[in-house]
Amino acid sequence: MRLITLSFVLALWFCTLTFVKGQDCLRNEFIKNPDHAKLDVSKLEDTASGETVRLPCAIGYVGFFRFKCNKGDWKKEGGRKCEPKSCGHPGDTPNGDFHLSILDDFVFGAEVVYDCRKGYQMVTRTRHRTCVEQGWDSALPICEAVKCPVIQVNDNVVVIGSSEDATYGNVIQFECQSNNMVLKGPSEMDCNDRGEWSSTVPTCEVIKCYAPEIANGAVTGPPKEDYNEDDILRYSCNPRYMKSQGRAPRCTKMVNRAIWSPTPECEEVKCSLSLTPTRGTSYTPAGRNLFLPDERVTVTCASGFWIFTKTSEQTVTCKEDGKWSSFTDCEPITCDDPRDPLVSSPYRWQRGQLRNIQRYSCETGFKTTNARGVATCTSDGSWTPHPLCEEITCDKPDIPNAVIEDPKTRYKYNEQLTYECKRNYELLDSTTRPAATCTTNGWTRTLGCKEIEGVCIILRVY
Repeated sequence: MRLITLSFVLALWFCTLTFVKGQDCLRNEFIKNPDHAKLDVSKLEDTASGETVRLPCAIGYVGFFRFKCNKGDWKKEGGRKCEPKSCGHPGDTPNGDFHLSILDDFVFGAEVVYDCRKGYQMVTRTRHRTCVEQGWDSALPICEAVKCPVIQVNDNVVVIGSSEDATYGNVIQFECQSNNMVLKGPSEMDCNDRGEWSSTVPTCEVIKCYAPEIANGAVTGPPKEDYNEDDILRYSCNPRYMKSQGRAPRCTKMVNRAIWSPTPECEEVKCSLSLTPTRGTSYTPAGRNLFLPDERVTVTCASGFWIFTKTSEQTVTCKEDGKWSSFTDCEPITCDDPRDPLVSSPYRWQRGQLRNIQRYSCETGFKTTNARGVATCTSDGSWTPHPLCEEITCDKPDIPNAVIEDPKTRYKYNEQLTYECKRNYELLDSTTRPAATCTTNGWTRTLGCKEIEGVCIILRVY
């Protein structure tokens, strides 16, 4: 009976032990959970139900968590979130810049890449730095200025500046030893960001100009490969193109070069108008100031203005020489000196604008056709009245009881006439002469004749 009882107790203890063991929290189950990837589980073991473990964060992270085993399940019971460890600023390198290539903050696992600025080059092995547990790995990259090689020139060339230890941005200038020579090649070179000079080293040669390529034109005259100083270049332009300069190009030394001055160029022929026409002028089409050959423009003058041709409107055409076929500006209507030989020559005639007046007088024997002796400038550019002067004349007078000798219908200025009394008549005033003179104001005084007293007049009866 006792043996039976002992066997039963042992069996019960074994079952109990098996049940408790079956409720432990297993390490392998904890590791499988992806949420636990940032925890350091190197010291974690299977844990009995009811027990609590404290796990630090993995290398490169800060923080920890507590977990309690609850009948085979891991239960989080607080702690501090695992966050990447900060490495701080990775450091600036002179003449260089960096950017994050992995992650977006300076924390564990981040990587920065350094680049040298233009004209500088990396002299360290690596251009990367990575944030590890102990901080940023490797040394700070270093950028040094790119250098250009030393320049060698011949004896005729003068170098301004030093090419030794020349770095990006340095400029070297050149000129010739002799005033009778010019540079063939660049007058200056600069050290570029690749450590190369921007061009080849120049040489010096006797002043020469070479036949240029002229767009829309060509060199004329005997063909020549080169020209000496002061030689003239003859060239022509294609149809509808014209020389842009007024004088012929001459081979000229300019600083360290031989050039054509002015530059031989052919530009498209165009006729120009002012965008702000002169007063009293308008154009159709409006808003344009450049026109090609054969294009036309209508010039219209406002009231009181005319074109030099004395018209108020005309159409002009752009010619192939870049000039307009006629005048393109309106001007105020004016009246010039009429140059009338009958106007008194000592009188100074002023040029007048429209509706201006001018006082004047006439030569001897003539009088002003305007009673006030005033001329007015009219819209056709002439002075009115027209003519300005007229000849002074006198009509044949009627002298009572007198007979005029050699009578005429009209007499000129200062011309005289004589007369005599009819038979049995005598002068009214014996002190006057039987004569009269044509004057500016008409005939001089004529008194006529009176009947002689005491004389019988015999009437003849038929």
